[in-house]
Amino acid sequence: MDNSREGQRLAILNYLHEHGSLTTLQARDELGIMSPASRVLELREQGHRIITHWTTSEDRTGTKHREGKYVLFNRDKKAPTTSDQTNGKGFAISINDNNRAGGIRQSSSEI
Repeated sequence: MDNSREGQRLAILNYLHEHGSLTTLQARDELGIMSPASRVLELREQGHRIITHWTTSEDRTGTKHREGKYVLFNRDKKAPTTSDQTNGKGFAISINDNNRAGGIRQSSSEI
């Protein structure tokens, strides 16, 4: 795999187009990308609508981790995510929960 930033962005985007979502651990285990959050941010800046859901999962050793699950919206179109849809960081704002402006927070069992 091309380990450049561009190569990592392309790998993440291809994975999202094929599977619809990607977790931090999947990016590390399956794509060899150690810091997917940085590449996802760059993809958002390019206009890709990627939302982060927070999940809890276990790694191979059984250690629980809070991790991001990246979901590509509108896979057929590239459209910018506006600040009305996010809190400026690409995280979806929960309309029903005014106390959590930091984004949608769900466990993996809720997704």
